[in-house]
Amino acid sequence: MDNVDKKIKEILNSKMDIPDHFDKAIKEALYTREGKQAVLEYKTYLFNKKKRFKRIATTAIASISTLSTICVAGYAYDRVWYEPETYSYEYIQQELNAGVSEEIKNTLISEDEAKEIAIGIVTKLGYENVEVSSIKLSNDISGNSEGYYTIEVSSGNSDNLNIYIDGESGEINSLRDENLKKLITNYDDISSAEAVEYANTLMKNFDYTSEDYKLSKCEQETFYIEGKQFNLWNVSYNKVYNGIYNPYEIISLDFIVSNKIVYVYQFRRDVSGKFENNYINISQKDAIDIACAKEKEFTDKEISEIDVELGIKKMNSYIYMLENNMNFSNDTSNNLYLKNISRKVWTIAIFHKDFANTNTKISTDISFLKNFDKQYYIDCSTGEIIGGRIITK
Repeated sequence: MDNVDKKIKEILNSKMDIPDHFDKAIKEALYTREGKQAVLEYKTYLFNKKKRFKRIATTAIASISTLSTICVAGYAYDRVWYEPETYSYEYIQQELNAGVSEEIKNTLISEDEAKEIAIGIVTKLGYENVEVSSIKLSNDISGNSEGYYTIEVSSGNSDNLNIYIDGESGEINSLRDENLKKLITNYDDISSAEAVEYANTLMKNFDYTSEDYKLSKCEQETFYIEGKQFNLWNVSYNKVYNGIYNPYEIISLDFIVSNKIVYVYQFRRDVSGKFENNYINISQKDAIDIACAKEKEFTDKEISEIDVELGIKKMNSYIYMLENNMNFSNDTSNNLYLKNISRKVWTIAIFHKDFANTNTKISTDISFLKNFDKQYYIDCSTGEIIGGRIITK
């Protein structure tokens, strides 16, 4: 058992305050035949159904971990981390060419529903005489969705509107009007505050609210058509969960304002991995202990500083590769595959006293990287290390 396993076991076995009204139920669960059978059936139910959040009315289970579940503070959670699999470039090509199976297709929105969504949004943006020219369902190998629709739309004022729609949620992933820059003959000179107001209105047209998304960027881009200057505004919003910005869930709007009319050049909903809005059950102190225990397995260098931040991170294989002494060179023939998800984590940054990253040349040597300053991503629900990165100053 390594240091991290010991530390997690200590946390899981720590004393918990049990409400008085649970006392009778706990005793029954521990000492009666019916209670024991109920606990056994409940554990089996959790395993088979893979429910992420279920209350267990017994302290006896608090220290039990299975291959698929982990118990923290009396709650059962599916384990998040698992060993990555390798995949090749050829496999990616096969997946792209395979298309969407009939089984998966039956779980997605239909072509007619996708067309209706596309026409509805385009009409809200002021386009007239809207018609769908073509529609295609494709496999989404990114893991964000089981499939997506590519739709071409024509209207009275544009012949080339390209729209991508998530086949699972029915949300628009992107919209782009290739003809817009050629159609606009002049633009209004507006302030950034006015640009944000226009963008907020566009967000409503795309059925997004300011309560869920917060402004993260507002920039002006200058471009030229046949020697004439135009100003295009780029305004971005990040999805926010209980005050925490999700860096992997962004909506970006590129638009031009001409004669007080807003023309959308491009809408993008960038979702890099599904966010699992997990609960926070691991304390900051416990997360630090878990990260430090793992760090001591890598190096005996003295820790000089620890920074902690609560945030949202994607699972990655960095710490796993250090643990398994894997090659960090740029070998693209085989890659590690992980679930494309993001989770609430404690980001633990560990710095060493006698290691100055500023003037150190980065090496892919495994012993060098183990001694380097690092960030650990500690899952807020399970206490598992689900990723990390090297720290460069």
